[in-house]
Amino acid sequence: MFSDLNVIAETRWVTDGKFISSGGISAGIDMSLALVAEFISYEHALLTAKQMEYKWQTL
Repeated sequence: MFSDLNVIAETRWVTDGKFISSGGISAGIDMSLALVAEFISYEHALLTAKQMEYKWQTL
């Protein structure tokens, strides 16, 4: 149905220009934390993950 779609296996999120997409719920959390790290700071993202009691997968 979407012949132009390119699925990238073993990747939690991808950035393509102004678009960012994740592969699922926990991958979306990881992607969101990466955005916090990019726009605020890495330390703030780590603190947020700690407060959520979430093991952040950065890769």
